[in-house]
Amino acid sequence: MAAFVDQLRAGPSLEEAGALWKLALEGLADKAVSTRVNYVSRYRTEIKAALGEDSIYLPVAVAPDEWVREVQGAQVARVATLAELMPVPRWREIVERARDLLQSPDPLDVGIGLIVLTGRRPLEVFSVGDVQRVQLNQGPGRAFSRWAVMFAGQAKTRGAEGSRAGQAFMIPTLAPAGEIVEAFARLRQAETAASDLTVAAGDVRRIRWADMTAEDFKRAFSDRGLLRQQMPTHFADLMPEGAGTTAHTFRALYAELAFEHFAKGRFTKNSFFAAVLGHTAKDLETSFAYMKFAVPEHPGDGDMALDTATTRRDVLRKRIFDRLEEVGLLEIGDVHGEGDDPAVSSAWSKELLAVTEAPALEEEEPGIAASHLDYGGGPGLG
Repeated sequence: MAAFVDQLRAGPSLEEAGALWKLALEGLADKAVSTRVNYVSRYRTEIKAALGEDSIYLPVAVAPDEWVREVQGAQVARVATLAELMPVPRWREIVERARDLLQSPDPLDVGIGLIVLTGRRPLEVFSVGDVQRVQLNQGPGRAFSRWAVMFAGQAKTRGAEGSRAGQAFMIPTLAPAGEIVEAFARLRQAETAASDLTVAAGDVRRIRWADMTAEDFKRAFSDRGLLRQQMPTHFADLMPEGAGTTAHTFRALYAELAFEHFAKGRFTKNSFFAAVLGHTAKDLETSFAYMKFAVPEHPGDGDMALDTATTRRDVLRKRIFDRLEEVGLLEIGDVHGEGDDPAVSSAWSKELLAVTEAPALEEEEPGIAASHLDYGGGPGLG
């Protein structure tokens, strides 16, 4: 390992570094796959220590995809075997109640609704986050995604390499995207979305939530227990005993519902959780921490998500994906760059749009009707 890092210190080209890395990986061939992946992590740690966190060689020194997939599969199987996933039979009522909260005159309740329906952290919802509609076309008569938004402003929690702080990425929503964007806008504009905080020399100032630093937010929300007190009043009667009603709880439930409705059969569960929660697909530990719930089999909801009959869902998904490609509605720029991680590739955006737009087609047999797309200038469905 030290010899490899010394070779990188000499400044080889990326092609030369790739050849050196291939030799290093071949030296791990006699070890178990999980051990190989651990060694890769150690190599990367040594590279960062010697050459810096932004070393040009870090993208070279990565584990092969097949290794990662094998380890992920084993980890997911272990989680499924050992973890007792808690069923949430009243998930539909939780979603509907959260949608009702979006219309509340109380900005705290609006934010709680957004936490449930978007899976974002409290700091992201109330202060630093932003959402935008996803435009499906570049021509006249703007058409927008109905069940997906672009999210920016992920809170930097531990400063880990697996975080997407500073990036924008597409996420599915458990309510129509139009409702989500409008609620975010009202929350930011609400005059009552503010708290009194003591600043220097005992001076008390009223600070808008949208203008708060992370420390301000902690003092205004966490230290005062605002969400701990308010969230149970809305959802304690709907959640299973012992599940809790914290923001972390609903972030986990959001990921499970989004996976069941939009991604099952298309992505691995870990990859999807990582993508929509803002982690990298290789950040296994963090993603597994959110695998807590199971939602019962459910009939098609029409107004919320996809029919769970696999054949019907896949037919709808393929139909809209093919049709949008045909008419050029998916010619959108890749805002994340290419990569194997679904959240940072244009393929992820296209796949997510394909599955999140499928509900609009449930009553449409031959193809896409214009009335099923949400146009910015007219009475869209989203």
